[in-house]
Amino acid sequence: MPVISRLALRSTKGRLVVAAMYAVLLLGAATMVYPFLLMLSGSCKSVADASYQRPIPPFWLDDVALFQKYAESKHNADLGELQRSWGKTVRSWLTIAPPSEHEKKYLAEFLEWRGQCPWWDLGHARGTGMLPINARLFRQRMYERFNGDIDAYRRAVNLPVGSWNGVMPPFPAPGRYPPVPDALRTAFNEFAAERPVEDRILPNLDQLFRIFLMGRYSPDIAAYNASHGTRHEGYEQVFLDSRVPRQPPQREDWETFVRDVLHVRFVHLDKALEPGYRQHLAKLHADIGQLNRRYGTAYASFDEVPMPETVPPLRLAALDWAAFLRDRQLCPADSMRIVGPRQLFEQFVAARRGVPVEQISPIAMPVCAADWHDCMARASELRREFTTRNYKHVLSYILVHG
Repeated sequence: MPVISRLALRSTKGRLVVAAMYAVLLLGAATMVYPFLLMLSGSCKSVADASYQRPIPPFWLDDVALFQKYAESKHNADLGELQRSWGKTVRSWLTIAPPSEHEKKYLAEFLEWRGQCPWWDLGHARGTGMLPINARLFRQRMYERFNGDIDAYRRAVNLPVGSWNGVMPPFPAPGRYPPVPDALRTAFNEFAAERPVEDRILPNLDQLFRIFLMGRYSPDIAAYNASHGTRHEGYEQVFLDSRVPRQPPQREDWETFVRDVLHVRFVHLDKALEPGYRQHLAKLHADIGQLNRRYGTAYASFDEVPMPETVPPLRLAALDWAAFLRDRQLCPADSMRIVGPRQLFEQFVAARRGVPVEQISPIAMPVCAADWHDCMARASELRREFTTRNYKHVLSYILVHG
């Protein structure tokens, strides 16, 4: 027997009662579904979008939100790393915006050239509370190489790894000198070379120089302008010259940064410094026999030792070469020059446009514009990756630990 008779349903009052019942049921369903959608949306979050409380992840529909999440992932959830790469100040992930038209000026040349740059680190390799795609794929590569035997992997890399969940890419080598080769770094470098060019993070020497200047003077460009007689509107207008500047304040900044801070792989020496380099080696080593034993060479005298233009690959020789850079008497700054990513890119652009390098230098490399281009070109793929990434991380943990 129905609760409400057919006759009652024909009345206005009966219809209102039924409508109210359906409204209550729909409201109850909504109060169940909405929190469930919030939970699902929250399961896709990372630091970049942690402040959003929406039933649908913003990056599903909003290209800017997707770009913010992409920038976070590529730059290993490190805002400082992103600023060093882009060459500009970024206050938070949520303040990231698409590049301006001015930033896209050299984008076409940059996209063509970037695969030629010899210096880079792999992005999407680390993160806070997440397992980015390259970290996940590298772990899978190691799992397959060692047939799932964590003990064999541990012995090979000589690291105290307890389970496959502890297998991660190595951090970039700190300091100013070439890293000591090891099994983990060698395996990761082989893996990184196979990944797409758009996953690479190129060093930005200009931004490193700006960070040095901010610490030396003040984050406020006014302090720098006052001491250098310049009128820069921001540190983004300050570039690291390839050769030492003539003006005394700029010269001292350049010389201190290059001798004591900059990675030695970006420093080139003029051939005229070779006599001073040999004199430097003679001070470091008791005799040529000691140098030969350390270097694995057979020189008859120090006069036969050539001076490498750039840092040599042998670690002991590299340390001696780097020590020579800090000798202001034997290695004058006028005989040093910087060759980094920007300098190589400027040479590429100048050759493409048929103009002297001096006519276009300095160029602010369009790294932000390139990241935006890569993100939009892979938007659908990235939305799937960011939606499923945390689930893959958790599933991987469950399969290992149960």
